[in-house]
Amino acid sequence: MTTSLSATLHRAARNLTTPDPDQTTLLPDTSTAETRPRGPRIGYSLAVRMALVDFALTLPCLLVLSAQSGADPSQTERPGLVALFVDFLFTGPLMETSIFHFGYKLTFSPRWKQTNRTRLIVYIILSDLIFFVLHLPRKSHGIFTQHSVSDAVVIGLISGSLFSLTYYKSVRLHYRPYLTTALCHGLSNGLLEVLSFL
Repeated sequence: MTTSLSATLHRAARNLTTPDPDQTTLLPDTSTAETRPRGPRIGYSLAVRMALVDFALTLPCLLVLSAQSGADPSQTERPGLVALFVDFLFTGPLMETSIFHFGYKLTFSPRWKQTNRTRLIVYIILSDLIFFVLHLPRKSHGIFTQHSVSDAVVIGLISGSLFSLTYYKSVRLHYRPYLTTALCHGLSNGLLEVLSFL
């Protein structure tokens, strides 16, 4: 009895003192960059591609609509340059990306029993509707600039669809979806604003 107990204790002591090559240590050495686990990253190339597609599709539609409306751009009140910069490149994209985040969480939750394709279609339609409502005309300047109803339809359909697809693709490609979509939105807004100053 004592021999088997002492043999068991010796085996246990040997297992504790000699590291097993298959066993990971409790506190790994993270002194080098190679041993650090990499977390999800921002999908820069996806954000740039989708922003360019949004710009290429939205710009002609907005130009045609502004030409048909006959509105004089010099008569519209424009906010200051700093306010415009902050609103278009930071505040708007970060706040509006919440739509795509919570819409995604709602439509792709496990309690819905639809196929992925059906969920994606519902997600895009929901995002488009909310994005359209956010860009409807306002009487006073708030966070978002003034748009006509037809501009809001274009922005809701084209930009809303592309930004929701950016969020969806970011999740599927294991990027950081919120920051990737916000970057895409900010780049698209920036391109449109730079063009409006020319």
